[in-house]
Amino acid sequence: RTIGVIVPDLVTHFYASIISGIEAYAKQQGYFILIASSDESSEKEAESISNLLKTRVEGIIMCLSQETETFEHFDSLLNNEIPLVFFDRICRPNEFPSVVVDNFKAAREIVNHLHQQGCRRIAYINGPAHLNISKERLAGYLQGLDDCNLRFDPQWLATCNLSRTDARRATQMLLNGHTLPDAIVGINDTVIFAAMKEIKKAGISIP
Repeated sequence: RTIGVIVPDLVTHFYASIISGIEAYAKQQGYFILIASSDESSEKEAESISNLLKTRVEGIIMCLSQETETFEHFDSLLNNEIPLVFFDRICRPNEFPSVVVDNFKAAREIVNHLHQQGCRRIAYINGPAHLNISKERLAGYLQGLDDCNLRFDPQWLATCNLSRTDARRATQMLLNGHTLPDAIVGINDTVIFAAMKEIKKAGISIP
């Protein structure tokens, strides 16, 4: 009656709220949860899976670490017929079910909304290129620009490793370009909160 939950970190509000929701519903169904953090490390992610299997969990719910680019460590779950469900960052969708938002649509609608508010120089801070959320949200951002007849300008696209420090570096790069953007879209809340701090540090107001 135990389910394992693996998240990239335990302090981000997004993951904390996910854990809270899982725990509340699991309790209603008579299950307990065991929580592990990969700390955005593929090695620790594989170690967490191994440890949870040793505790005989009945299933695992997880979000990939940003370092994870190969997926062989999930084979043990398939071989042992342990259910695995991904959320947010996913892989091997033909083998494992997942719970995700429509990343493409969300990013596209954000760009369209900003355009309706009068923004014309819309920058974007993306995450690691191999993650599904990075690929899908970038595609939505680009489609949003096209919807609004806005030309894509490489100076308004930055990438980061999803950490606060690197998000601030990416923001500095956008602010120090030839032209200041009038809007910045971030791939997630951690990135955009870090960007807001850097914008305020630069003495620029955020409406």
